Amino acid sequence: MTETKCIFTAVQQSGINCANNEWLDYPSPFPPGATIVDCPLGTVGLCYIPANSTNVSDLKVVPKEVSAFISITDPNAPAQPPQVPFAVSFTCTDGNALVQPVNNATQQLIGIKIPAPTGPSDTFCFQGYDDTQAGWNITIEYVVGSPLPQWKTDLRKKNLGLASDGFGVGGMAASGVALIPGVGPGAVLGLGLTSILAGGVGVFTGHAAADPVDPNFTVVVTPTPPNVDVSSFGPATAQLIRSLEQAMALAAAIDTTQNRATTALLASDSASQQLQVTALAGFESQLDPIVNQLPAQFAAYGQELLSQGVDTTTITPTQIATLQSLLAGGLTSNLQTAANTVGIDATTQQEIAALLANADPGQVESLLLSRFNSGPLAPPVLPAANNLPLVAAVLPASRSAVVGNPVTAFATIINTGTSTASKCGIAPDATLPLPIDFSYQTTDPATNALTGTLNTPVDIGPGGAQSFVIAETPTASFPTVFSELLFFCANANVAPQLGGLNTLVVSASTTATPDVVALAASGDPGIVDIPGNAGTGVFAVATVNVGASGSITASANTGSATLPVGLAICQTNPTTGTCFATPGSSVTTMINTGQTPTFGIFATGSGSVPFDPANNRVFVVFKDPSGAVRGETSVAVRTQ
Repeated sequence: MTETKCIFTAVQQSGINCANNEWLDYPSPFPPGATIVDCPLGTVGLCYIPANSTNVSDLKVVPKEVSAFISITDPNAPAQPPQVPFAVSFTCTDGNALVQPVNNATQQLIGIKIPAPTGPSDTFCFQGYDDTQAGWNITIEYVVGSPLPQWKTDLRKKNLGLASDGFGVGGMAASGVALIPGVGPGAVLGLGLTSILAGGVGVFTGHAAADPVDPNFTVVVTPTPPNVDVSSFGPATAQLIRSLEQAMALAAAIDTTQNRATTALLASDSASQQLQVTALAGFESQLDPIVNQLPAQFAAYGQELLSQGVDTTTITPTQIATLQSLLAGGLTSNLQTAANTVGIDATTQQEIAALLANADPGQVESLLLSRFNSGPLAPPVLPAANNLPLVAAVLPASRSAVVGNPVTAFATIINTGTSTASKCGIAPDATLPLPIDFSYQTTDPATNALTGTLNTPVDIGPGGAQSFVIAETPTASFPTVFSELLFFCANANVAPQLGGLNTLVVSASTTATPDVVALAASGDPGIVDIPGNAGTGVFAVATVNVGASGSITASANTGSATLPVGLAICQTNPTTGTCFATPGSSVTTMINTGQTPTFGIFATGSGSVPFDPANNRVFVVFKDPSGAVRGETSVAVRTQ
């Protein structure tokens, strides 16, 4: 069994004319009947809405690694956006021809065929999509053999990638503090060490997501923290540096161990594979408590800096951008000194510089404004079966913002486990980046009044719930997009992301648009009950337009689920609840700023609908004449 790793560089060509036998043959990644749509700003990949849905809340993204390999020869592919020709060169590290990749049901990476290479390097043609207008630099792993084991799953790689990005934000924030006038040399060194160590954790975590081979798979690596002299630093700085040292050493060990486990798998050495998998679990169990205590240590670090006259809130976004542009060319001199102090090699130093330079400026600014008291840098690095289960909800389900002005929604996290969930918070999903500044804060569920501290995680008792308000302030305009949120606790798995339940359909423009806040009301709260297989259930939706006046069309659908339910809607008299006209598939009305129209929705059954609130739902969507979603709400539907 062998592994071939190839780096592809795709460059858009003009006037290219590839022969038929040179085209890449790849099965479509889109499910049957999918509607291909434009992706939101910042998305790298292809986007679609599943069959039987017109709801933007159901938008899905096909990652870059798949979208780069769509075939024009696949007769079953649905209608797609215009394709552009590319010339592709590749280099395979082991000199072998490409082989069939491992079966992965999620991304359908199976059945790729390309012309037989003439050697370890070659060029071939394919047609694909250039969403970024810059081509791709892609690394794809091809494996012959069994399906992916646990340590190679896409979910794990996604979480490792999120963690890597989070540590990059923390490291970049620490780098930025050194820009404050009057910061002494001792503090600069401490800031540099913090930045480099956080960046190192991020780099090695990112390596684990990439998962290259390692021939030393019969030996378990020994984690070796740098153990720098911290005697000249304050207690909070010294403690944070020690924890980051341990985290970096363990992240590097996890990176190496995962690579060795992969190589043992490829070599059919089951004993060495088990040796590495056992070691991997041990390193993860050591890293978990260290990562869990980092938020509190970063908060203490921020307070210690403040006591020393260093106020991180004085750093401007322009200063951050300037420093990031410098880091694009490599580490600054103070960071090089810190990196050399902890023994980081030149290659890793370059990777740390790139990680810091590419950190989300908005998240960096948020961390500095909160004086490092922003909760976890990322959701749990290593989701485990014994972590606590969470569920979450968001209301309203849609907001339409004006650039520079925040829009808010309420969210609730429920700990369904039997022990306390610690350090729980909310973050936007970094895999679908949007130009927004994000924040959250706890509220009193009875009054919605703010409690707690901005961007500060809280504990949630067993079986308990905590309400929050979330705010998204767009920094640039973008079209209507399905914004996923991450609800997490230090000792819990991220709550499942469910369209219409805990996501937010959001858009931003430079001028005001209608912004319809919609809330549903039913006899059984949150559920429309259909009496019998052929009965009709009814629920109401109250709205208020907090945006600009405009014409709005309201309609109802069942999202991506195909249910034996017919839906009709009407605008109602808010006092009597009676329809102004016969219910139909949609109703269009002018909603001026501040107006509060109400609507009635009728769900008529033609069969039994089981109670499955995560999937069986009725969505009520409010769109403007351009088709942009300006409001949305939903309820579960069931037969009784």
